[in-house]
Amino acid sequence: MLFPKTFDKMEKKYFQLNSDLKLFKILRTFNPREFKNFGKFLNSPFFNESKKLISYYNFLKQYYPLFDINIHSLIKYFTKIYTNEEFNRKKLGDLSYQLDKLAED
Repeated sequence: MLFPKTFDKMEKKYFQLNSDLKLFKILRTFNPREFKNFGKFLNSPFFNESKKLISYYNFLKQYYPLFDINIHSLIKYFTKIYTNEEFNRKKLGDLSYQLDKLAED
């Protein structure tokens, strides 16, 4: 998949340096059991009603614990959950923010 037209070099670099994202810093502190329990927590309708957050967790799970995710994988994931939409960094950032807030709880 190609980068969207609006995807400039700085944005490419931003996502290649995703190891600095607050969400990934928090998730790296989870041992395997805690990370798995976090997934169970997300699947509880009492704590989370967003199917997109569960989907995002399941996507990130394959990259645990390093979260070394390339931009092509992020774009492919994004187009899977937001069908018929061009990659939008803000929407992905919003998912990360929401997941981050739940991880802090």
